[in-house]
Amino acid sequence: EGFASALDRQLQLGLRRPRRCMAACYESGAFYTAHRDNDRDQTTGELKNSRLLTAIFYANDPGWTSEKGGALRCHLGAEPAGAAGVVHESGCPP
Repeated sequence: EGFASALDRQLQLGLRRPRRCMAACYESGAFYTAHRDNDRDQTTGELKNSRLLTAIFYANDPGWTSEKGGALRCHLGAEPAGAAGVVHESGCPP
Protein backbone atom coordinates (compact mmCIF):
# COMPACT_ATOMS: atom_id res chain seq x y z
CA GLU A 1 0.00 0.00 0.00
CA GLY A 2 1.04 3.60 0.24
CA PHE A 3 0.66 6.77 -1.76
CA ALA A 4 1.10 5.25 -5.25
CA SER A 5 -1.43 2.50 -4.51
CA ALA A 6 -4.02 4.94 -3.15
CA LEU A 7 -3.55 7.27 -6.11
CA ASP A 8 -3.84 4.42 -8.59
CA ARG A 9 -6.97 3.14 -6.89
CA GLN A 10 -8.56 6.61 -7.08
CA LEU A 11 -7.51 7.50 -10.65
CA GLN A 12 -7.37 3.98 -12.14
CA LEU A 13 -4.24 4.70 -14.19
CA GLY A 14 -2.66 1.25 -14.00
CA LEU A 15 0.39 2.64 -12.22
CA ARG A 16 3.39 0.45 -11.60
CA ARG A 17 4.91 1.14 -8.19
CA PRO A 18 8.55 2.24 -8.16
CA ARG A 19 11.05 -0.02 -6.47
CA ARG A 20 13.13 2.98 -5.48
CA CYS A 21 12.56 6.64 -4.73
CA MET A 22 14.96 9.54 -4.73
CA ALA A 23 15.55 11.33 -1.44
CA ALA A 24 17.74 14.42 -1.27
CA CYS A 25 18.82 17.03 1.23
CA TYR A 26 20.36 20.23 -0.13
CA GLU A 27 22.62 22.66 1.66
CA SER A 28 21.98 26.40 1.51
CA GLY A 29 22.34 27.69 -2.05
CA ALA A 30 22.21 24.23 -3.64
CA PHE A 31 19.48 23.09 -6.04
CA TYR A 32 18.28 20.26 -8.24
CA THR A 33 18.78 20.96 -11.94
CA ALA A 34 15.62 21.72 -13.93
CA HIS A 35 14.66 18.70 -16.02
CA ARG A 36 11.73 16.74 -17.46
CA ASP A 37 10.85 13.36 -15.99
CA ASN A 38 9.43 12.01 -19.24
CA ASP A 39 10.17 13.81 -22.49
CA ARG A 40 8.69 13.11 -25.92
CA ASP A 41 10.65 11.79 -28.89
CA GLN A 42 10.86 14.71 -31.34
CA THR A 43 10.30 12.45 -34.34
CA THR A 44 7.44 10.22 -33.16
CA GLY A 45 5.90 12.30 -30.37
CA GLU A 46 5.92 9.17 -28.16
CA LEU A 47 6.90 9.37 -24.51
CA LYS A 48 10.43 8.09 -23.91
CA ASN A 49 9.63 6.05 -20.78
CA SER A 50 6.62 4.61 -18.93
CA ARG A 51 6.54 7.19 -16.13
CA LEU A 52 3.04 8.71 -15.86
CA LEU A 53 3.14 10.79 -12.68
CA THR A 54 5.79 12.55 -10.66
CA ALA A 55 5.29 13.22 -6.95
CA ILE A 56 7.48 15.69 -5.08
CA PHE A 57 7.19 16.12 -1.32
CA TYR A 58 9.07 18.70 0.75
CA ALA A 59 9.93 18.15 4.39
CA ASN A 60 11.00 21.63 5.47
CA ASP A 61 11.12 22.65 9.11
CA PRO A 62 7.71 23.77 10.47
CA GLY A 63 8.89 27.40 10.82
CA TRP A 64 10.20 27.58 7.24
CA THR A 65 9.18 30.49 5.00
CA SER A 66 9.95 31.05 1.31
CA GLU A 67 12.13 34.05 2.23
CA LYS A 68 14.65 31.53 3.60
CA GLY A 69 15.07 30.03 0.11
CA GLY A 70 14.57 26.43 -0.91
CA ALA A 71 11.05 26.88 -2.27
CA LEU A 72 9.59 24.30 -4.62
CA ARG A 73 9.77 25.73 -8.14
CA CYS A 74 8.04 23.78 -10.90
CA HIS A 75 7.91 24.71 -14.56
CA LEU A 76 4.27 23.68 -14.98
CA GLY A 77 2.77 27.05 -15.86
CA ALA A 78 1.95 27.87 -12.23
CA GLU A 79 3.96 27.74 -9.05
CA PRO A 80 2.54 25.81 -6.08
CA ALA A 81 2.25 28.51 -3.42
CA GLY A 82 3.53 27.31 -0.07
CA ALA A 83 3.27 23.71 -1.21
CA ALA A 84 4.68 20.84 0.79
CA GLY A 85 4.20 18.65 -2.26
CA VAL A 86 2.91 18.40 -5.79
CA VAL A 87 1.81 15.58 -8.11
CA HIS A 88 1.87 16.20 -11.85
CA GLU A 89 1.92 14.37 -15.17
CA SER A 90 5.46 13.34 -16.06
CA GLY A 91 4.91 13.60 -19.80
CA CYS A 92 5.44 16.97 -21.37
CA PRO A 93 2.89 18.38 -23.81
CA PRO A 94 3.78 17.76 -27.48
